[in-house]
Amino acid sequence: MFRCYLKNRLYDRLTDMQYKTSQEEKFPIKNYYNSTERKFTFLKLELRKVSVSDLVILVTYAFAIVTHFIITANFLEKRFLGLFAISFIVAYFTTTTTFGLRFRNVYFFVPWLVFCLIFLFAGTSLSVLPLSTFILYQLIRLFFWKRYAKEFIPSQLVKSPLGFSSKAFQLTFIREVSKIEGRGGYKEVKQYMKWLVRLGFCLIMICVFGIVGIKFK
Repeated sequence: MFRCYLKNRLYDRLTDMQYKTSQEEKFPIKNYYNSTERKFTFLKLELRKVSVSDLVILVTYAFAIVTHFIITANFLEKRFLGLFAISFIVAYFTTTTTFGLRFRNVYFFVPWLVFCLIFLFAGTSLSVLPLSTFILYQLIRLFFWKRYAKEFIPSQLVKSPLGFSSKAFQLTFIREVSKIEGRGGYKEVKQYMKWLVRLGFCLIMICVFGIVGIKFK
């Protein structure tokens, strides 16, 4: 019992150390853009060139939505395959990874929002999931900005790397670095990430339960 307690304390200590590492040791990188070069607009969004990876993601998302509607029109009985795949993949990456950092770019934000709105025409509660998790992330981000006057840099949710028996199924947050911001997330990010994951899970459950016989159009 005491041995298990010591292992748990060691685990908690190691995870907290990720957030206490000094800026100089952990992030020996510079901002990609100087503050004088960066241009911002509404909702603290930035006017920034879209990267190749961003374009690939946007094209993939659009292609997935179009494919889903084509399948729905021709093979109605198979529509739920694409519906579940698109909704859960988008929700997972939005609420448990650093994917949301892309939303700060207005040229990524707007197309993503448009695609989420188009996906609503799928007509089930599950089709609301991408839009609802997108809005949830923006709310968490703006709350964080209002309190700390810094951009919210989400952590990566992963399985416990230590493999202790009592922690075998415990998840932890790995601190990530934003090359554009030139820094990593603060210790306080951990608490906001917990809210993002918990509320995201609640949204998933609501949409899954609502899919049975509930239409939105």
